[in-house]
Amino acid sequence: MTPLDIENRLVLGTAQLGLDYGVANRAGQPDARRAAAIVKEAWARGIREFDTAQAYGQSETVLGKALSASGLSHQAQVISKFDPGLDHAHKGDLKAAVQRSLTSLNVRRIRVMMLHDERLLALWNQGLADTLQELVAAGAVEKIGVSVYTPAAARQALKTDGIEAVQVPMSILDRRFEQNGALDLARAQHKEIFIRSVFLQGLLLMPVDHIPPALAATRPLISELARCARKFQISRLKLALAGVKKLAPQCKIVVGAETPAQVTEICAAWPAELPDDIWPLLDGFSRGIEAHLLNPAKWSV
Repeated sequence: MTPLDIENRLVLGTAQLGLDYGVANRAGQPDARRAAAIVKEAWARGIREFDTAQAYGQSETVLGKALSASGLSHQAQVISKFDPGLDHAHKGDLKAAVQRSLTSLNVRRIRVMMLHDERLLALWNQGLADTLQELVAAGAVEKIGVSVYTPAAARQALKTDGIEAVQVPMSILDRRFEQNGALDLARAQHKEIFIRSVFLQGLLLMPVDHIPPALAATRPLISELARCARKFQISRLKLALAGVKKLAPQCKIVVGAETPAQVTEICAAWPAELPDDIWPLLDGFSRGIEAHLLNPAKWSV
């Protein structure tokens, strides 16, 4: 894999810049200096797109300052999401929210502006589509998208005129969107898929004895993943990243980092490929896992 491949497919998720985010987060929310170093390292490694959201605490503001500090404000591509608490039926509220994001991010245009809750698709034909298309026409936003949790919502969004991008959770344990045909549908519709939760907030990479009690049911499975990685002499990071990269070859992959060193590690792992004989094991891991364990929003940790 080349740096160009990273540029075309790898996206830096920046929830960690605005919140204490992730079940495996030990470093905490970075200060301004570390945040700028994370963004700078991502750019140096070939990453050109950054994923954020209005609901990620101070993420937009921190990302905007980091981009400015590195002189990248007019080159970086940003994906953001509306605060789900906004009144999405109120045109003025949405337009004002986009202007706040543009100011916070210090960019001229947001490449993809997403709905942050799939339930808001119910408003699409009640004026929401018209409002969002006005933002595109005005040049504030290049494309409209939606972040979803369920395969049914992904298929609904991909079939909706005016929605050009969908963000979905996917990992080597969570293959629902591959199995229900959402990825194939996106390809047929010429729409973008952004994949998040590749590491399940770091759960797939954690030492088993560090997994919190609320997620104790995952410990046997994570132990099996660790044994699989050792058997094939590959790190769990490479296993998780290369697995999704193979399963979703035309999709963007969103990864988060708490330190510049983690960015370096992820980008160094990007070229890894998995041997063919590992796939029967991975196929087995993805069967039978309880749905609530695949959705961090349902974790009580």
